[in-house]
Amino acid sequence: MKKIKKRVISLFRKYGYDIVKPQSPKSLEDGHASPYEISLLSLLSNSEKLNIVVVGANDGLIGDPIYNFASMYPHRSRLLLVEPQTELIPHLKKNYSFHPEYYVYNGAVGPGGELKLYSVKRSAWKYVAQKRQKGWPEHRASTGRTSPDRQILKRWLKKIADDRVDVDEMIAEHVVPCKKLDDVLEEMNFSREVDVLQVDTEGFDDQVIYNAEIDKLKPNVILFEISLLDNSKLEKVKSHLVEKGYFISILGTDALAIKAA
Repeated sequence: MKKIKKRVISLFRKYGYDIVKPQSPKSLEDGHASPYEISLLSLLSNSEKLNIVVVGANDGLIGDPIYNFASMYPHRSRLLLVEPQTELIPHLKKNYSFHPEYYVYNGAVGPGGELKLYSVKRSAWKYVAQKRQKGWPEHRASTGRTSPDRQILKRWLKKIADDRVDVDEMIAEHVVPCKKLDDVLEEMNFSREVDVLQVDTEGFDDQVIYNAEIDKLKPNVILFEISLLDNSKLEKVKSHLVEKGYFISILGTDALAIKAA
């Protein structure tokens, strides 16, 4: 895997790209690219248009690694943005209003039926927003840790909330529709020839992958968050992807899985 990674890095440097964490939507334009963006550019070199599925899109902009690429290549990408938080849908649509071919699904990907999510109550947003990154809008600071795992949200709130606030009183419960990815694709009339699957679901990423029917869809690239998966869950999902024919690279808080040729 290291040899393959070195060859890819060498190839892209040959064409003027350095591997860095992108700082703005102009990062690709400036000749910089993250390993994830490199994999997207590699796919694009052999395809007229990429079909990209983002599960856990939030507002589509802040902290979203696909936004740079979609901004640079709006006419060479087709996007399905999956987000279960209804209040974020207007923000998501606004941030992608520049894109000629994007679709938004308001729901979750998982085993099916319904999924219980835990989020910060609207009345408690003010206690969270002031602790997050400067310049982030209130909606993004407060919704970024929405998770099917109540303990993940609770631990996070304990770290950032005012000591005088009862953390349990800050948590809201929601039940959202949940479907396997293939069913979402059918409902949205989106191509089953998925090139890229990006997952950021606050500790539910492994379950999304298990219910993405990888054998059927065979995405070339999968990026998923690993920072909220314990070691057991992480090793299990990595083994699952390796068995399906993927190479895995750990990139800080994310893992990048690339389908072997």
